[in-house]
Amino acid sequence: MENKEKIFYDSMCNNCQEKFKKVITAAKKNPIKDLKDLKLFACYVDKERSIDNDNGLVPLAFIFCKKDSYVFFWKEDLYNGDGSPKIKIANDKLILSQTTIDRIKENKHKSNQLTVNNKEETYAIAQQLIKTNNLMMQRNFNQQMAILNRHDFHLLKFKKMLLGIVLALILILATIGSVLGWYFTSLANKNVNGQAPIINWRINLNEHLKNPELGEIDDNREETILNAAKLQNPDLVIKELLIENITQTSAIISVKSWSYRYDLNSFINVYYYAKLKTLKTDVTINNFSNLTNVPNDPQSLLTIVKRANLGLDTNDVTIENIKTANQIVSADLKVIEDNKVYVHNDQLKVYFSNTNKKLLWEVLTTTKLGDIKNNESTTILAKIEKLNPKLYVDEIGVDISSINSNQAKIKVNSNSRNYIISSETVTVDYRIFNPSIGTIKEKVEQPAGQSFDSSIRSLIQLKNETILAGTDAGSIYQLNSDGKIIKKVVDRKFDNKPVYSLVELSDGMILAGTEGQYNNIGGVIYQLNSDGSIKERLIKNIEDGAVNAIEELKDGTILIGVSVKSSVRSYGSIYQLRKSGQSFSVEKKVNKGIDGGINSMKQLNNEKVLIGTDFPYGSIYELDPNSFNKKLIVDQKFNNGRVSLLQLQDETVLAGVGGWSNYISAIYQLNNNGTIKEKILENDYFINISMIQLKNKTILLSSKTSIYHLNSQ
Repeated sequence: MENKEKIFYDSMCNNCQEKFKKVITAAKKNPIKDLKDLKLFACYVDKERSIDNDNGLVPLAFIFCKKDSYVFFWKEDLYNGDGSPKIKIANDKLILSQTTIDRIKENKHKSNQLTVNNKEETYAIAQQLIKTNNLMMQRNFNQQMAILNRHDFHLLKFKKMLLGIVLALILILATIGSVLGWYFTSLANKNVNGQAPIINWRINLNEHLKNPELGEIDDNREETILNAAKLQNPDLVIKELLIENITQTSAIISVKSWSYRYDLNSFINVYYYAKLKTLKTDVTINNFSNLTNVPNDPQSLLTIVKRANLGLDTNDVTIENIKTANQIVSADLKVIEDNKVYVHNDQLKVYFSNTNKKLLWEVLTTTKLGDIKNNESTTILAKIEKLNPKLYVDEIGVDISSINSNQAKIKVNSNSRNYIISSETVTVDYRIFNPSIGTIKEKVEQPAGQSFDSSIRSLIQLKNETILAGTDAGSIYQLNSDGKIIKKVVDRKFDNKPVYSLVELSDGMILAGTEGQYNNIGGVIYQLNSDGSIKERLIKNIEDGAVNAIEELKDGTILIGVSVKSSVRSYGSIYQLRKSGQSFSVEKKVNKGIDGGINSMKQLNNEKVLIGTDFPYGSIYELDPNSFNKKLIVDQKFNNGRVSLLQLQDETVLAGVGGWSNYISAIYQLNNNGTIKEKILENDYFINISMIQLKNKTILLSSKTSIYHLNSQ
């Protein structure tokens, strides 16, 4: 393999390395192609991208991996006659639309005739036939398991196990028979409502949901199924999951748009036997809007419901609370007391009319909205309209009181002409993500004759709106709101040691963290005046390290993060300070053992305390603000760089990762629990990042001796 291919191969998980081998093996068997003409690239799938931007390209193969995704092309398909690529390729990575990825698995033949012109066409037809056979085998497998669960749940365990093994072997053999599927995402990697971007720090749902056999459960309500799945799969985080396609014996568990940890494209079929079922299981149609004559007696209404829902057991239900309004008859379909079929006290609203009006759930069918830039009602409705093009969006609205960071309830407006007006709502879920926030807007050009004497290590805007920048050489500069130097206020003081951290406490006291003149003196904290000049040294000899972070928590607790470097091990310690008037002292060490040291510490608006580690670990910890126990949130996924943290006024959380030597720097958006949301940009020139957002919402980022503006919207 070439160097690039070997790098990609080495970065893959074991499963994807096997898929890679299968692609190579299959490619070698092509007698009219040379293996040296097979090209491999990292690939990002953009569900918003138009297929027109892909210029008709269809990859040979696509590998989905939890670490990354990869795509194979034959050279002649990828490049024009003059040698230029048909689409943009940067750093051996390209972007393709979801539609293009889907085309890999499509049967491109318009008819069922086996018209064969060449080997590739023969292979494509064979693959399609094998795939169809596999799907039929899986459906038969699911049906047999359902029958087993429905009728013979209390069968002896041995017999059930034997039948399950036989059916599973049939399915496995059918899958093996396919030799190589060019579209490597399995059933568990498909998405019900369109493909979402593949993010390499997420895991596939099947890594946590390994046992889909849930056994006998009390009923098939969503919460019951999720709790049963959790019981069989303890690692499963059920709050991030949805239940779809519910029957008495099976359901699909999929991933909510805002999930922190699961690949949004993955889902799993689960199997069980529910002793009781919801009315929705048997009543899939509850709106009868094209009746010639609309009765209003219970028996006639029940007959209409039964005619459209043949599975309904009418002996266990009644029709009650019949009402007429706006030419629509509504009623409650209720289960009778002590019935043995349906969930006790369950009921379902049913509607009868000749108005041809729809219920909201009938037209708002795609409820997983994916990414939206904000959770304003207009943004939510715009995304709903895009994903549900047949919906009259001007006739619906968002329940303002229901909007939160990941979901909202949609209702029908009171003046709707096409939809039935009721109190029923449809819940949509989403992830708030603006890909522009955190990207580079511009580099600040300093005034003539002005420059920083060394790398910038810390930034702050004080309550009096003064902006300060501390440097590696022990200097402090005043900046204007554009990030341009006004003047140097401290010239190489602090024993010529770096000004690692700057903070203003709630009482207006301004602190600077640094280290002593020699390694054995340890961390030092100074008090500054309101213009950034030094007032006095407050504390010295804090362990054998540097005060890289100072944070005042919402309850007034003052914590400092000390980074200790040694030839044996680099680690971080957290101390609590005691403040009495204008004097400070170290009260106690509250935590020790942050691998790699501490580079930054930030308490978010939700009161979570996050710690970004120092070089060379590139991790994030959460610190409990009460017990001070730490929990590893992101384990060495930031290119081993120094992690700087910032929460913006709109609550977006940024992590700036400063590169070092051959490590790549980057900026990430984080979720509000500290996990990675998206990588926003990557480059090789950010070193020792520090970030602040000014009161006017401008975001300043420092790297080495430069200041940059980042986009804030």
